[in-house]
Amino acid sequence: MNWDTAHIIRGPESLKRLVGLQTKACTAAGAAARLPLVDAERLRNQVAGWRLDDSGGEARKLTRDWSAKDDGGASADALVARLAAVAAAEGHPVAAMRIVGGVRVEVELATVAAGGVTENDFILAAKLNAIDAADLSPPKRARFWA
Repeated sequence: MNWDTAHIIRGPESLKRLVGLQTKACTAAGAAARLPLVDAERLRNQVAGWRLDDSGGEARKLTRDWSAKDDGGASADALVARLAAVAAAEGHPVAAMRIVGGVRVEVELATVAAGGVTENDFILAAKLNAIDAADLSPPKRARFWA
């Protein structure tokens, strides 16, 4: 492993059923309290691919990017629709979701009422990670090692 690369370490699938964030449900927005940075970092380790914006020593937001096929934006629009459907089903709004360049979807999660990141944001992040978007993603490039 190189020191300057981000590596995603995933636990076994059976572990998710026992302690995973995917098994939890979001609470009412008014009942959620902003997490201290230490707790936010601990939960961030459970949602692969998400970055924690901790500017000012506080957990402000979670961010993640998804890549979509370059087909005029149709795949990116479909991906946004899938992500929005999960957020609506969970009853927790997404702070920001935008399509950049027609091929990248950026998502930001934060609970505005709490003034930062709450456990609800991590629960939603885990559920967004579980979305099957293989049909909307660009094809994997073949890699050859000599």
